Amino acid sequence: MSRQPDQRPIFGAGAVLNAIFSLALMAAGTGNARAYLDVTLCNSANVDLWDCFDLVSLYNATDGDNWTNNTNWGSPNVDSWHGVIVDGVSHRVIAIDLAFNGLDGEFPPAMYGLQQLEFLQLSVNGLYGELPAYLGDLSSLEFLQVGSNDLQGSLPSSLGNLSRLENLYLTGNRLSGSIPASFGNLTRLEVLDISSDGMYPSERLSGPLPDLSGLTRLRRINLERNELDGPLPAYLGQLPLLEELRLWHNHFSGAIPASLGNLGNLRVLDLAENDLTGALPASLGNLGALEELDLSVNDFTSTLPPTLGNLAQLRTLNIRGSVFNPQMNLTGPIPASFANLGQLEEMNLAFNRLSGALPACLGNLDNLQAMNLQGNELIGAIPEAFTALKLQTLYLGLNFLDADGSGQLITTPTIETWLNGIPDTENYIVGFGWIDTRDQRIMPNDPDTVFISGFESAISSACP
Repeated sequence: MSRQPDQRPIFGAGAVLNAIFSLALMAAGTGNARAYLDVTLCNSANVDLWDCFDLVSLYNATDGDNWTNNTNWGSPNVDSWHGVIVDGVSHRVIAIDLAFNGLDGEFPPAMYGLQQLEFLQLSVNGLYGELPAYLGDLSSLEFLQVGSNDLQGSLPSSLGNLSRLENLYLTGNRLSGSIPASFGNLTRLEVLDISSDGMYPSERLSGPLPDLSGLTRLRRINLERNELDGPLPAYLGQLPLLEELRLWHNHFSGAIPASLGNLGNLRVLDLAENDLTGALPASLGNLGALEELDLSVNDFTSTLPPTLGNLAQLRTLNIRGSVFNPQMNLTGPIPASFANLGQLEEMNLAFNRLSGALPACLGNLDNLQAMNLQGNELIGAIPEAFTALKLQTLYLGLNFLDADGSGQLITTPTIETWLNGIPDTENYIVGFGWIDTRDQRIMPNDPDTVFISGFESAISSACP
């Protein structure tokens, strides 16, 4: 139960201090050789008494004497303690920022007196144990970040009581169980990040997404590397301010909702490594602000929508298929409309069943640095326009492309090129390096220009 700011004990302060000091030592663990702050210092501190108690409890529970920075902790001027901000009028603690500070111990079991706390940042420390339910009683909290610790267990449903919360950042812990339905009450939330570090497969979030349709202020959702499942909710397309949707490496199934095409502010859409099926919705071409699209390693069975060529801000396009399930990959031609992706830097469409000729228009992609089209069913010649590409990496192997060994294709500057599967290219000199399709690599000595011998009759100027 939360303690309201105006509630105080009716017995003597000295007895209270002694009792709390004993409890603080018990909570911190007296079996080791740690030093502790004496809570009696709170009798002369310049902050609210209960706020001071909770700060001392935090210090003692997390080996404060060995923090990276514990400047002034223990002095009467609590507003000078490193990482603590005190409101000058109310004398209440409103912010604690001890990220990257070497805190080591169980998450403090008693900090429920900090009723005016707005900002709690304890990320990248050595905190362990479970997230305590009392956090849901800190009704003024707007910013809660305890990422990159070693916290375990389930998410307390009481966090859904934090009606002022704007930022919830719990990434890189060992949290498990489902996302509480009460999170749907966090109507001021702008950032929801509970991505896993991926190290403990049995300690990840699971189950379907709860109803978050009321969280219309959300700008960022990151739930990567968990075990979440079920269909992608259509309401995701009704979050008008959403800029990042990162759901990589889960078990979401079914089709991508067409409603995602409504997200006009979306910059990042990462749905890679799920169990998504069906067709890619043409509405994805409406995402005018999109810079990164990663739908790789799913089970799509459609063609590439030509509308993806409308994504004028796109820098990364990754719809790589799965080598383990080749019958559940994209088919059909590469749309010529992809030539309109003028900002594109990386294109990865490898290991699908794409067919037809390489569109010569792709040679107009002035910013393209990496192209991976290996492992498809592409046929015909390598377009002459590709000689203008400023690639660093080019993968074209395991297709049905033509070459006869009588000419040369120049790509500048190509650092690494895979051409395995193109006939008659074994052991041709490549600039000052070699093509050897047996090991599938070109390693030129001159990284600025690579001359690929054997392509004169294979060059085509057509643009399908």
